[in-house]
Amino acid sequence: MIKLVVLIVSLLISGTAFALDKEEWMYIASSNYTDNFVNTKRILVIDRDSQTIEVWRKEVMTGLKKGDLSKVGDYMISKEEYQCINQRSKMVRILAYKKSGESEGQEFANKYADWIDVVPGSVGESNLSAVCNYIFPKLPS
Repeated sequence: MIKLVVLIVSLLISGTAFALDKEEWMYIASSNYTDNFVNTKRILVIDRDSQTIEVWRKEVMTGLKKGDLSKVGDYMISKEEYQCINQRSKMVRILAYKKSGESEGQEFANKYADWIDVVPGSVGESNLSAVCNYIFPKLPS
C-alpha cells in the first residue's frame, strides 16, 4: 500500500513539474501554418527608456504538409528583440527542431540584424504587443 501511495505521489509531482514547464511558454497567436509562444521566464529588458526587450519565441508548425516540414523542422525557437515604443523587431538567432527535440542543424545567428517595422495586423504585431504589454502594462487612460 505504501508503494502505491509513493507511486501516485511521484506521478502527481512529475505531472505538476511538466505542467509548470509548459506554463513558461505563453501562447500568443496563430497563423495558417504556425502557433506562436514566448518564454515568459526568459524575457530580458535591455533598455527601459526605449522599452527594448529580448525574448525567446517558439513557432510550432501546424498547417504545413509533411514534405514542407523537412525544410524548416517541426518547430523553431528564435531569439528576438523588440522595441515596444517604436514597434520594431529584429531576429538575432533562430534554431529549427524536430518534435523529438533533436536539432535540425539549421541555425541562423546575426547579432547585427537590422531593425524592421512590425507589419500592422500581422502575427509579428501580435507577438510584439503581447510581450510588450506583459512587461510594460499600459496604464488606464
